[in-house]
Amino acid sequence: MDDRAKKVVMKNNSATARVERPHRSQVEMQFFALDQLLSPAGTDGGELQPMHEKVCATYGKTPQRELVDGAFATIDGVTAVETAGTEVVSSIPRSEQLERHGKDPHARQKKDTDQYANFRARMAELEYQQLYRLRPSIAEFPNADCRNRNLRQFRVRGLVKVKAVALWHALAFNFLRMINLGVLAV
Repeated sequence: MDDRAKKVVMKNNSATARVERPHRSQVEMQFFALDQLLSPAGTDGGELQPMHEKVCATYGKTPQRELVDGAFATIDGVTAVETAGTEVVSSIPRSEQLERHGKDPHARQKKDTDQYANFRARMAELEYQQLYRLRPSIAEFPNADCRNRNLRQFRVRGLVKVKAVALWHALAFNFLRMINLGVLAV
C-alpha cells in the first residue's frame, strides 16, 4: 500500500479508519484519520474494495500494495483490488482451519479466482510474510491509544453520532501525536 495510508478497523465497534503515514523516518509519524466508511456490519469483510477506492481517490494514484488485516482479505475484495493493479498483503483467512483439515492454505482452493490464487501463493513467500508481520506495529498503535482512552464500544446510537465520537478520538490522537513529535510547541 502507499506509504501514506494504511487501513485499520477498530474491533468491537464499527468505525473504519486509516492510519496516515506521510513518510518513513526513524520516528514514524502515525496519525489517525477517520474515513467516510462507517458501517453497522460489525465486520471488515467486504470493506477492502471501498477502502481501496477511497485511497485511490484521496491520493490520485493506485497504490502498489495494501497491507491489511486478514478480515479484509475476502475473495471478492482481493479479486477487485488485485484486478485494479494493487497487491494485497494480508494473512489468509481461515488458514488454521485449512491446515487442520490437511490442506495447504497457500494452494488454490475450489472457489478461488485467479487473483485470489495468486494472493495465496504470494503469501507463502517469506518476503510477504515478513511484510505482513510489520502490520501490527503500524496499524494497531492508534487503535491501542484510543482503547486506552476508553473507546471500546460506542455509547451512542446512529452512524452520525458514532462518527462524531470517533472523530473526537481521532482529533485527540492526532493532536497528541503532533505534540509528542514536536510538530506543535506547547
